[in-house]
Amino acid sequence: MARQKYLMVILIGSALWFEKASADDRVQIARQAQAVLQQHCYRCHGRDGSVEGGMNYVIDRRRLIARHKIVPGKPNESPLFLKVSGGKMPPPGETPRPGKEDIEVLRRWIAAGAPSPDSDRKRRFISETELYEMILADLEHLPRRSRRFARYFTFTHLANAGATADELRTYRQALAKLINSLSWHPNVTVPRPIDPSATVFRIDLRDFLWDALLWNRILAEYPYGVASEATVARAVYVATASRMPVIRGDWFLATASRAPLYYDILQLPTNVSELERELRIDVAVNVAQERVARAGFNGSAVSRNNRLIERHVSVHGAYWKSYDFESIPQPASDRQNLLPDRRNLFAYPLGPGGLENMFQHAGSEIIFNLPNGLQGYLLANADGIRIDKAPTQIVSDPRRPDRAVEAGLSCIGCHVTGILPKDDQVRSYVTRHANAFEPEEVERILALYVPRPRMRRLMQADSRRFLRAVKRTGCRTSGTEPVLAMASRYEEEIDLIQAAAECGLQSDEFTSLISSSSSLGRTLGSLTVPGGTVKREVMVQAFGDVVAELGRGQLVQPFFGETLPDNTGEIDPFEGQSELANAIAFSPDARRALFASADKSVRVWDTERQIEVQRLIGHTASVWAVAWSHDGQRALSAGADRTVRWWDVETGRELRQFKGHRGLVTCATISPDNRYAITGGYDHRVAVWDVGSGKAVRWLKGTPRYVNCVACSPNGRWVLVGGRGGLMEFDLRRGKRR
Repeated sequence: MARQKYLMVILIGSALWFEKASADDRVQIARQAQAVLQQHCYRCHGRDGSVEGGMNYVIDRRRLIARHKIVPGKPNESPLFLKVSGGKMPPPGETPRPGKEDIEVLRRWIAAGAPSPDSDRKRRFISETELYEMILADLEHLPRRSRRFARYFTFTHLANAGATADELRTYRQALAKLINSLSWHPNVTVPRPIDPSATVFRIDLRDFLWDALLWNRILAEYPYGVASEATVARAVYVATASRMPVIRGDWFLATASRAPLYYDILQLPTNVSELERELRIDVAVNVAQERVARAGFNGSAVSRNNRLIERHVSVHGAYWKSYDFESIPQPASDRQNLLPDRRNLFAYPLGPGGLENMFQHAGSEIIFNLPNGLQGYLLANADGIRIDKAPTQIVSDPRRPDRAVEAGLSCIGCHVTGILPKDDQVRSYVTRHANAFEPEEVERILALYVPRPRMRRLMQADSRRFLRAVKRTGCRTSGTEPVLAMASRYEEEIDLIQAAAECGLQSDEFTSLISSSSSLGRTLGSLTVPGGTVKREVMVQAFGDVVAELGRGQLVQPFFGETLPDNTGEIDPFEGQSELANAIAFSPDARRALFASADKSVRVWDTERQIEVQRLIGHTASVWAVAWSHDGQRALSAGADRTVRWWDVETGRELRQFKGHRGLVTCATISPDNRYAITGGYDHRVAVWDVGSGKAVRWLKGTPRYVNCVACSPNGRWVLVGGRGGLMEFDLRRGKRR
């Protein structure tokens, strides 16, 4: 009782003192608390990307408060303080350990409201345009022919939401590990940061043996793809030959790490037999020739019943196959098999097979070395058919919300150090009960279930190979696996700051948007309540509505056009459905309109009757520019196929084709006397064509880069050119810049 009164006096006294404490005093205690966390907690919860327990932000007070690790003003309700004061953090055995003075500093800091050690400095917000500016600048440093292989992963939205440098480092490590775990290339390649803050990373598809079809398979699942209408974004699409060359890294970690996308990126077959053929493994022959090493046991980290693991040699290293079993039904009268039950590995150590003296398993987990030394995973049922999740009555993963073992993510999260060491129990069991088996069976069992020292050496050698590969990715190996930790982070509920950043907005802008939209108010209104959050699924569902409200572009649809001959990108990343129009031009009398269509055609529209009266067919890619002749009888069009075409509007016949551009032609106009056509595009060039001959009269020099618009003066003397770098005026006939 006396001790409780003493503590109460201390608490009340501390509270009164901090009510009167100056701002300097609060900063001082905050700095002391940060020093305590830095010394005793940071090494496991942030330093070098460490993410023990899924926490890599222990010295970020804002994150600690947002994730309810500390409750300002209430030390005894703060999980972090309770763990430290209770001796659970750092874990027993870790040194140095916090002393009484350190614990008192943390208590006083939290009791004072967990003030910041200095004025909170906001990181500069990176807009979508700035993101594409960085990517375009990076692309322009690459050889032109290499740009179509470039793809990007971004964490800028996490940085905008306030993610710390330590958190971003963990994301970077997880990305490097996962993307190399989805590669059949023999070398490990670490994604390259393109900005000083390391929030955007470039990969080369060739470094992972990926291609455009595989990237488009990823995009088919991607819910955040917005086709921006900004010139800089379009320039990026053209350079990379992709309609969406940049995706969010946290989404990729959470989605590409689990089936079915995990299987598809690794291009794994739909059954175990085919995978074994690809890896040059014949399980039956290996077992018959006793070229395998087996270990059988009761109880494992995931299996609920007996488990057998079996090691084969593959072309890339090791191939481990588990055999997992259903529980034996109770009572015995319900069993379909005669006793002893063939689901009891110890009664039937040989197999698998359909014979009475062989075991009957329910499913398998496959672990195999990739050419770069990392591991691939596959789950299968008893028939060897690939499955995305394993039945929870056979195996379970307590870290997943539904406790189901998922192909990819569960395996990655479990096998942090590679092959987990496990000792065989079958060999000693059979040795002690040899009279229960035929002599030939005993000999074969002892040949397959190798002595423990030999199995341990094999496991350790395979783990060393794996850990060496992980080290080459730059990923830290610790008790908590970063891919799983960051994938789980992505699945958490989202607060206002995070949701706003994911939509490219500041929190106050996002609040105003929600308040002004009835549909968003119903879906995301809970974000505006103090402490309010939404589920990840709700955010994904509402993202399209946010894009529509902002009017910043269109969601990328699962429509992919023809790929380049080498399958490195799309011939036209802008090709789309027929309703997409990239440009419009009215005839001189305004009775007709030309539509530059994403479906490769030019549509002639009667504006009075509101019907299509002609379609101009000939372009081999999307059309981006249209213009009328000044007598209303001819039309000019240009687009992604790099050609400029001259049409007879009444007949729909192509009269002439102008060739010379080396990239997307974005704009076109005709001189008032119908003598010249002027076109510009993303090849940084503007051409003046003689309409009569189809020849280029001149190419204007010194134009802006990524030309996006051209216009001719009414007197036909001047041409105005717009693009990155501003507006420039040229003398049409002399070609000189004014």
